[in-house]
This record gives sequence, C-alpha cells and structure tokens, in this order.
Amino acid sequence: MNNILNILDSWSMVGEVSESEAKFVFENLDLFVEDQFKKIAEYTQSDNPETALSLMMQMTNFLSAAGKKVPKIITKLGKKVKKYQSHANALGQKLNASSFSIAVGFPSGVTLTLSWNI
Repeated sequence: MNNILNILDSWSMVGEVSESEAKFVFENLDLFVEDQFKKIAEYTQSDNPETALSLMMQMTNFLSAAGKKVPKIITKLGKKVKKYQSHANALGQKLNASSFSIAVGFPSGVTLTLSWNI
C-alpha cells in the first residue's frame, strides 16, 4: 500500500502519473480504493467531513489521471460506482449538499460533483 501512496504523493506534487505507475495503480486498484473509502467513511462520520471531501476528490482526480495512461482503470472503477454513490451520498448529507453527481467516462475518468444552494 505504501508504494501506491508514494505514487499518490508524487502525483499531488507534479500532477502526472507515469505509465509504469499507472500500471501499478491498476494492479493494486481494489486495495487502494477500499482503503481510501474506509478513510473517507471514518472522516465523514466524524466531525471532519471536509477532510473526507478532500480525500474523495484527491482519489477521484488521481485515479482519473492514472486512467488516462491505463484506460482499464476507468473500466474497473465503473464497477465501483455504487460505492462512490454511497460515500458521496453520506458525505453530501453531512455537508448539507443539495445534490451530487458522479460520471465515469473516457478520457475524462471519474468526476464527482457536490452542489449547494446559495
């Protein structure tokens, strides 16, 4: 798990994922996503939903970037839409969002939008 977290950290600094890093992400995708969803759930249930939102957005953007190098990542993520939906719904309720949407496609990857009325 540390290797994928190192790739995530590197991506957060430079904004790019190499093809070999993206392949590694693909090979470890299930473990990484489950770990991130667990952390997101913990922060959502605590008094820190903003951190959960940051983690969810970071994971989504990171996997979309890796998916541009290895498109099978996006295909595999499409099978996890129900989990995204469940976590986004819980997070949206905690943050009083009026709505949310999730889209999965190529080449854009996964997009997550939460909306609030002003």
